[in-house]
Amino acid sequence: MFFAVCYCGASATSFEQQCGAVVYPAALRVADGSNRGTTAASVSTSTTVPTVHGELFPCLTQPENTTPAYVSASPPVEIGQLLTPQPESTTQGTTQKRKRTPSSASLSHEQPEHSNEGPAKSLDSDDSNGVSELAKNLVQTKQVEADLAAESAGTFNVTPTGMVYAKRSLKTQTPFRLYPSTYFVQRKRWREKERALKAKNERLSRTVDAYKQELLKLKEAAHVNDERLDWLEHAFIAYVEDLRDASKAENFFSKETCHALLFTTQSNVACIRHLLTDKKFKFVLTRKMSSDPIEAMFGFLRRSAGCDDALDVRSTICGLEKMLKTGIIAASSGSNVQSSATFTSTQLLPIQQVRCTSTPTAADLILNTAAMRLREHLLSNKPILSNPDIASLAMIGGFIVRAVSERIACAECIAMLQAPNSSAPNHGLITHQDRGGLYYPTQELVKVLVGLRRFADCVLSQRRSVKKPLEACVQRSVQELMSLPVLSCGNTDSDHRKVLLELIARKLIKPLFSNYAQGKTDTNATVKFLEKKPLSRKILKL
Repeated sequence: MFFAVCYCGASATSFEQQCGAVVYPAALRVADGSNRGTTAASVSTSTTVPTVHGELFPCLTQPENTTPAYVSASPPVEIGQLLTPQPESTTQGTTQKRKRTPSSASLSHEQPEHSNEGPAKSLDSDDSNGVSELAKNLVQTKQVEADLAAESAGTFNVTPTGMVYAKRSLKTQTPFRLYPSTYFVQRKRWREKERALKAKNERLSRTVDAYKQELLKLKEAAHVNDERLDWLEHAFIAYVEDLRDASKAENFFSKETCHALLFTTQSNVACIRHLLTDKKFKFVLTRKMSSDPIEAMFGFLRRSAGCDDALDVRSTICGLEKMLKTGIIAASSGSNVQSSATFTSTQLLPIQQVRCTSTPTAADLILNTAAMRLREHLLSNKPILSNPDIASLAMIGGFIVRAVSERIACAECIAMLQAPNSSAPNHGLITHQDRGGLYYPTQELVKVLVGLRRFADCVLSQRRSVKKPLEACVQRSVQELMSLPVLSCGNTDSDHRKVLLELIARKLIKPLFSNYAQGKTDTNATVKFLEKKPLSRKILKL
């Protein structure tokens, strides 16, 4: 950025007050390599001095490309060189006369074109008056430099001397004041915040539009007179019937499959309309409607009858009863079957009967607690009340009696476990199904089975802390039963009694654990999302 300074003589101060610009008098010198006394009356012939209103003074400008032949144009000088005062060569207060050279010639608007000595003489005669002007303009120069430094540091205060001019483009010159830069920073930040808010509003509007589209789709799907329901009820059924009439018997569905397809389609349409109209459902997801649980139950009934696809009424009833009995063995807390979890201890054991270790683990504590409950139950004198829970355990006891008779050749043990046929309340399920080949357990065996059931329930409540729960429960329960006077025949061999008790405990605890695990699997399957439909879900393990 370059400034043009013109020599104005003694009227520099008044001219500055009129046009609002800083004018440097002729006393300012520009350092030159050959002559240090060259007057900076006119530095550049192509640069003008603008006013506050952007106008140009013709009297202070030199037209471009009109440099006289006797003056050599000096190169443009930067503002730093103009603002730096140069030393003058003086001798005892008198100004020495300087020799005029073509390279250090100066231009003035008062210089005639035919004279080469007039301007030099006028400049030398005004040197004495220019000293006072130099001091005044040096003060203004320092003020300008201070303003520029304050502006760069961000602490600029607008003063009359702070008005400067700069080229904002190659063609125009416009004045501006040096305001603090924090204003521009804040303005930039507000613009960034405004753009961020606009982008956020656009994203929000797109999300709202997407939700509206989804709601419209759901409303259309929840309409009772949906065209898809009409298509299933009329067009699809008519298509299946036309396909059946146009196809041969070996190239079409079987009679049973075709009937099931039509029946399922009509029932689904009726169910959806019932849910939307009568039950006031907002929408129905048909993908949640599945017949897999029903098919699993039918598969269990067929397997219980020897994998027979043509079941009679008696076989179906027997299969349903078997399903109910196996479910009663491990009843859930929300069922209508009496749960053993509500049992509370009413008897305290002697101190010498309580087994404890020096540093018991979590699994040992669980097994010790379960063994204490088993011992408490077997030592109590309370009679066993008849209920469906006890009846189901008595039926399992008959199965255990048969297993013992097949594996242990001891008449005393079989006589101790097997009871004659009776119509006792605890044998109700066995009597209902007995046709002359079922076994009835004794009351002592039923009491042991009830205690083992409570032992298993106590372990299952803390199943995560026990490794290999089946083996741990069998061993710990047999160890506890060996110390109690129950199920003891005339044989004094401890190994013989241990084999009997281990067989009884394993035959009861294993189906209890299996049904408990199956119930947990079914419960978790209701909330599990499968990537694909499993190959087979029609297997029910007992």
